[in-house]
Amino acid sequence: MWSLPAESTNGVSSESRFSPAFDGTIWIDDGIGQALRIVISARNLPDNYPSDTIESTIDCNLVRIADAKYLLPTRSELLTCQRHGNLCFRNESLFRDYRKFAADSSLSFENVAR
Repeated sequence: MWSLPAESTNGVSSESRFSPAFDGTIWIDDGIGQALRIVISARNLPDNYPSDTIESTIDCNLVRIADAKYLLPTRSELLTCQRHGNLCFRNESLFRDYRKFAADSSLSFENVAR
């Protein structure tokens, strides 16, 4: 479920959230049958909400980790635009350098005379 911070009497509240109507698009690679991009756009935001545009994009790709490939996020972007004015914010995140972390351990018990 996609949720956003709710509007409070003195601005946006981080404690309360609501789930807006949304639409979106999913790009699927026919060759591998995996989702490569997911776009979600909020619709019909309340008139008193400070933003009138909120869109989230997640790009995925097959990433090699050790000896296997995994479908993982490689990039995300969040776009928000203020309702009154022409100010927009774009937050882009890049995901890279995925690694496999592993550890080996063993337990051994010795007979200890008491």
